[in-house]
Amino acid sequence: MEELKSYSSESAAKAMISDFPVCGPGQSVQDAQTYVLKGAKHFETINYIYVVDEAKKLLGTISLRELFQAEKSQKIAAFMKPDPVFLHPHSDREKAVIIALHNNIKAVPVVDQNHILLGIIPSDKILQILHSEHVEDLLRVAGIGKSVREVSRIGKESVFGLFKSRMPSLSIGLVAGMLAAWWISSFEHIVKTEFLFAAFIPAIVYLSDAVGTQTQILFIRDLTFAELFKASSYILRELKVGLLIAFSLSALFVISGFLMGGSMQFAIIIGITLILSVFAAMIAALFVPWILILLKHDPALASGPFSTAVSDIFSIVIYFTVASIILNLSS
Repeated sequence: MEELKSYSSESAAKAMISDFPVCGPGQSVQDAQTYVLKGAKHFETINYIYVVDEAKKLLGTISLRELFQAEKSQKIAAFMKPDPVFLHPHSDREKAVIIALHNNIKAVPVVDQNHILLGIIPSDKILQILHSEHVEDLLRVAGIGKSVREVSRIGKESVFGLFKSRMPSLSIGLVAGMLAAWWISSFEHIVKTEFLFAAFIPAIVYLSDAVGTQTQILFIRDLTFAELFKASSYILRELKVGLLIAFSLSALFVISGFLMGGSMQFAIIIGITLILSVFAAMIAALFVPWILILLKHDPALASGPFSTAVSDIFSIVIYFTVASIILNLSS
């Protein structure tokens, strides 16, 4: 087994215990009962007896109740539950809570890549993790993405320190705004053609941001339960939802364009723009957190200025590109 020092503080290995009952599949129930009773004072938990082979590979589990209700002459292999759920030592400890709740179990075994049983995360540890994660989530909802220890130092930071910590993310928004302004200025002739082109820019940007933010918040929340769904099917479903949202909003925008005195040509432009920009915002909202996870960063960071900047630029580029193409085709 690797030394515990090699694991991160948030890993399953840091939460596991190593003093718990184990037995072999060939043992009799009577022998297992005697073993459990003798060691009861020393085990940290005895909710389950874990069945392992000679190489310590995890084969199955037996609850304490099942063990003492079984016939004494029976072999453990005859009534153990095979293929139990498990965690790897480098997995995030929060997954122990998800697995325990989803499978209605009181403890979660931890195994290495060879399926050798390293330890278990007992019920009291699972409750501690659940409480800790709830506190962390509440801090994050309040806009605090750091640990309690780091938060306690915020009031003591210098003005220059706070300036350095806040400027990078705001700079992203500044660069995005400058790029958007430059792109709009290159289509000055289109804005002059019909005033409504400029009037609808804030609405298109806002709706793209709103849909993207909504999608991203739900996706980051659902990533907590990533074991319960397949990523590819989840994303495909969300993109289908995005298409329905885009077409619905597009229809409302086209009607609004007509009511404000816009031409058929203008209505087509804003209709196509909204479909493409909303769909693009949803794609960014789904894939930015995914990329952050692959890079070992907190996916909650994706809901900040970076994702908003990407969505804004996409919206402006799509809007004026569509307008330019349709106007050129009709001229």
